[in-house]
Amino acid sequence: MNFNQNHKTYSLLILVCLCFIITPASSQQVQSHPDFSGIQKNKFLPGRPAAINKPSLYKEIFKLGITFNRFSVEATFYHNKGIFSNDSFVATGISQYYIRKASGISVSGIPLQAEFIFRESDPSFSDPLPRNWYKISFDIEKYKEQWKKLAAKMSPEDLSAYGKQYKELGNNFKDNLKTYYRGKAEDKLRNSLDSLTGTVNPVELAGKTQEELTSLFFGQDIKSLLLRAREKLNELDQLTMLKEEKDSLANQLKSRIQELEAKEKYITQLTSMIKLAQSAGTIDSMKGLLNKATAEYRRLLDNPEELAHRLAEKYHLAGIEKIVTFLSQFKLGGQSVPFAEQMATPFLSKGLSFEVNIKDKFIGFSAGRLFPVMSNLRFSPYDSLMNQNNNLSDKPSYWHLDYRKGKLAENHKGVKLTSVKNEGSTINQLQPADFVKRNTLLINLYSRERIFGNNWLNAEISKSVSIRPNQSVFDIATGTILEKKQNYLNLNNLSLKLKTEGTIEEIGLFHQAYFNKIIGTYANITSNYLATNGYEAGFSLRMKQRNKRLSSYLKGSFRNYATPGFTDSRWKSSNMRIRMMYKLKKGQYLQLGSNWHDGYKTYLLSAVPKIIRQQSRGTTADAMLVNKRIFGLYNTSCISIGLQNDFFPLTGVPGKDKIISRAVTLLLNQTFLYRDHLLQLNVNYTNVSQDIDALLYNTRLDADMGGTFKLNKNLTAGLSAVYGYLKGAYTNAGVRVSLSGMLFKRMELDINSDIRKNITLLNPLFSQCFTMNCGIKYTIKK
Repeated sequence: MNFNQNHKTYSLLILVCLCFIITPASSQQVQSHPDFSGIQKNKFLPGRPAAINKPSLYKEIFKLGITFNRFSVEATFYHNKGIFSNDSFVATGISQYYIRKASGISVSGIPLQAEFIFRESDPSFSDPLPRNWYKISFDIEKYKEQWKKLAAKMSPEDLSAYGKQYKELGNNFKDNLKTYYRGKAEDKLRNSLDSLTGTVNPVELAGKTQEELTSLFFGQDIKSLLLRAREKLNELDQLTMLKEEKDSLANQLKSRIQELEAKEKYITQLTSMIKLAQSAGTIDSMKGLLNKATAEYRRLLDNPEELAHRLAEKYHLAGIEKIVTFLSQFKLGGQSVPFAEQMATPFLSKGLSFEVNIKDKFIGFSAGRLFPVMSNLRFSPYDSLMNQNNNLSDKPSYWHLDYRKGKLAENHKGVKLTSVKNEGSTINQLQPADFVKRNTLLINLYSRERIFGNNWLNAEISKSVSIRPNQSVFDIATGTILEKKQNYLNLNNLSLKLKTEGTIEEIGLFHQAYFNKIIGTYANITSNYLATNGYEAGFSLRMKQRNKRLSSYLKGSFRNYATPGFTDSRWKSSNMRIRMMYKLKKGQYLQLGSNWHDGYKTYLLSAVPKIIRQQSRGTTADAMLVNKRIFGLYNTSCISIGLQNDFFPLTGVPGKDKIISRAVTLLLNQTFLYRDHLLQLNVNYTNVSQDIDALLYNTRLDADMGGTFKLNKNLTAGLSAVYGYLKGAYTNAGVRVSLSGMLFKRMELDINSDIRKNITLLNPLFSQCFTMNCGIKYTIKK
């Protein structure tokens, strides 16, 4: 073998060996300077969001411009050819339909819901709401979700107030680490080390050995690689080869050794500084701050209002974006009157309402035109008479202002001002002064305080001030119209409300009690009538202990009010209900219940005493059995038996001659489940032993048998045979059909119809029996 052949052979062998040494298992190529690829932040805390604080993150969640989130059109038609009644009217048929357009849009990231409705009803009294109306509201829930999404992309130390101190300690640690190599390393090496140091978190690295840190940061066994590189450098001097080739290989090995030594020194210094920070208590302080930051982070996620305020400050929001963070409600257009009593909620045909939340303070405002739903704005035996003789504004103006400190579900105190103004006049010799329309202001002071545990006391005191406007009254004696100037009414009035509610978990008691007292002639805004002295009270108790089979429920209410009329009149009622349930096992129980009622209204009409009264006492027994197999099918059985006595007066004097009507009721529901199909039988039978010449209060039987069937993944159909009987009125039979589900990808269908044929007919009101309800909803964008 000559020299040239030996030279080529040795050179090839050396190159192969060096490639093996220089290229580690991770396939990292040799570079001209050390490679310090930084680790990702929060890499050591699985499940924690990365610390991101960029303006672009806010724009990613709250996108600029107008975005349509969803848009749908819904048409519903209802038709009934049969008897229809309410407290004032009876009709033999009713038709209703409405078209509803709904969309969800975002304006610069602010989510809104828009709704437009056109409706028609015949007869019109069956649906007294406006024919056309719209509502635009602030989608507060979606808005909160957007803030939560933004917070989820941030780390606790970025969001919490403790994060600044936590970061300062971490930055001090990094600065000290940079000081170690700043004067020793060349520019390229210093830049790489600076990048790597920016990812260091002593809290996350504490407790790790030098070997673990080396593997974590570089994924290499630095000591082994350094030892092998030095050995190969020494072996290079013993090889016979061209000087240029030997120098080139030597430079590569020296660069590699320099890189590995820098990494080793960096990890050694880092390990030393972590131990020093531990002994000085720095790491313990950072851990304490991090725990506090994490706790505050979780609390903010559960408190979207405060979260929005915190992030608004962090991202320096201004203008509309900043104002929206303080909104907890906003509605424009037709809507229910905010903050109205639950027993009678008028409707704003057009209005504006909003609530602003600043820390623990809430300011609510609403204004608009009240739409006079009959049952809400009238209460008197003379309703029809008043409607015929009054020339009044049919849309009273309304405004409401509410200031509260504290959330409604927690301790709070507040004041409310509410005003209703009727812009009409009256020329009526029959109507007494108390019924004349007026401008009324209601002032409420209210509070809620914790008694103990989860038990609360609510108190409210309110006063009404009414101003009777200029009016014209016809004087029967002189035959002239008299002008009466405005004056103040019912200044000597007061309304007091007390309510307790809560739970006593130790004994499994859920309780509620209330007492309302009216003193003088107090004007109720939501009903817009004058009531005089009276009170109402009630309570409910429910006992259910853990792991106990027996539970009980008791509820009672009492009412005694003077109501307006031509002379003194009273509205009195008493109600009591008790129920006890014994749980046999899961899904099965026995239940016994009893109820008692006595209520009446008394008044004089044209000097003739009138009384509307009903007394009743009843008892029911229920049983529920589930998941029993019959013919291999799972079934549910529910049966209820009830006995009730009703007492109706024959004269206008309470407590005198009565008609006693006894009714026995049997309710039966039996269902069978087969795959996705449901078969069921329903029977409702009432036997009345004493007829009282009431149209709908008689012996009757209603039954249906059929089921619902899954046609495919999206459609469900129903078919039942139905039978009806009412003594003295009709006997009929027919079918009930339904179809619901997704007809196409974006179209939802809901149709149900009840079609019957009279077998016998004794009352012409029931000559036609047909009901159809059809709804189609098309979603253009979800």
